[in-house]
Amino acid sequence: MTVETQLTNGNSDDKMPRISGDGSTIVFLSERDGPDYDIFMIRLQKQISASVDIDPDTLNLKSNGQWITAYITLPDACTVEDIVLETVYLDGIPAAWSEIQDGVYMVKFDRATVQASLTNELDYDSAPKFYYMTLAVTGNLVDGTPFEGSDTIRVLSK
Repeated sequence: MTVETQLTNGNSDDKMPRISGDGSTIVFLSERDGPDYDIFMIRLQKQISASVDIDPDTLNLKSNGQWITAYITLPDACTVEDIVLETVYLDGIPAAWSEIQDGVYMVKFDRATVQASLTNELDYDSAPKFYYMTLAVTGNLVDGTPFEGSDTIRVLSK
């Protein structure tokens, strides 16, 4: 199935789009600046698929730990040294701090904030004993390239 996406706006005649061999750029002809066709280029931003391991594997909502830790590994063509801490989030929760250990980006999230976001049950007695939840870690590299990865943890509510 082919899905069309409008990449330009305006009423100009855009034609002959071509995608670069690495999929990072679209080049096309357009007469938007007058009667003659000019060549235009759009750089596509690829999202990097990261490997993420979230600890603890089982999160007890009644425990009083301080951190949830995510270990992020990027594909070989990328380096974790390029991850910008201020852009790293766990399901919308900002990272508190990070460090690099043996080529793996270790990032910490405030446990109380994460635990509060994992259940909308007002009464823990009505919540199931445990459930599984997939959590996503997102962020950007210094060049603006986004990355995302996820891990599934067990949440123990009783």
